[in-house]
Amino acid sequence: MHSIPEQLGRIDQHSAARTLRLLTREQGALDLSKLEHHIQGITRVDQGDGAVLALSVSGPQQGQLWLAEFALLADRDRPGCKQLAEEGRVVSVMATGLPHPGGLQAAGSLLAVPCEAPSGWARIEMFDISTPGRPRLVDSLTLDGSLHEGMSQRVGSKAGFLLFGTLSPDEYLLFVGGRSFAQKEGWFYRYTPRVDPAWIFEGSFAGLPSSSVSEAWGPQHSAAFVQGLADAQPYLITLGSKGAGDLDAFTPRLRVFSLQRVPGRPFHLQHEPLAEPKNYSLRHAALSNFLGPNPRWGSTVFVDGQGELFCYFTARKARPRFGDHVHELEICELRGA
Repeated sequence: MHSIPEQLGRIDQHSAARTLRLLTREQGALDLSKLEHHIQGITRVDQGDGAVLALSVSGPQQGQLWLAEFALLADRDRPGCKQLAEEGRVVSVMATGLPHPGGLQAAGSLLAVPCEAPSGWARIEMFDISTPGRPRLVDSLTLDGSLHEGMSQRVGSKAGFLLFGTLSPDEYLLFVGGRSFAQKEGWFYRYTPRVDPAWIFEGSFAGLPSSSVSEAWGPQHSAAFVQGLADAQPYLITLGSKGAGDLDAFTPRLRVFSLQRVPGRPFHLQHEPLAEPKNYSLRHAALSNFLGPNPRWGSTVFVDGQGELFCYFTARKARPRFGDHVHELEICELRGA
């Protein structure tokens, strides 16, 4: 199996994108023709013989969290391996505490969702999704500088994206990337459920070594913490757009950082260029989509138990093409192997 950076490069040369369908026909509140919200984040977690896709949906008054179950079926292209069924079904919908949930990630049965308030502050909401049909809010972390993270949080930095992964049994690492004026910053936390204090601030990260905000995170919406089999190195992968202009805003871009520990600093992110010194703009035909599914919008990367990397993404405005499709949401899948 190829390394994570190699698989990310191969995604751009993949011959076809597979389309998954998220069926919502039995959830009348999800009539997409009437949806005033937009898809902001998506993540996958495998549970036993199936998988769960979680989506964050942002709106002007209230945010939503959708959980959908997919069966895992035999993969004809990889003997002995499994892949998501082409159809999944929404099994729960719940409101988030703040109206703008963003890029989210699951680790085991825990789901971390960054949520932003209109007034400029953010909170990380933690959900137990061990029973997808009945998710439970179990914890939260308010980004207000109370753990002495620095000035940016005290004056109201929003959460541009997060990564969430397992450090050891019942111990997790959370990284939150800043947004707007804090776009060059990020904050590491160690999370241990059911202890006091559950959240420990582990240190800050100053982004890329550049004086320009546009050379830091850039317009990012989603991120993922992944680790392959060919290389035990964990990575942070951010997904967003090349820039803020009319064309660049629709050009997907991946950025890859290796997660490292260095003396005197518990965690450090090292930028890993893939094709260009500062960014990697995807050019695959399936990704050049202004109105339909595009990694610029709700997106994630995921590594399965066999070490293969997948990229999932959907449209920001999940509008149906035809009247009889108002209860289906398209999700595209690209593979890195």
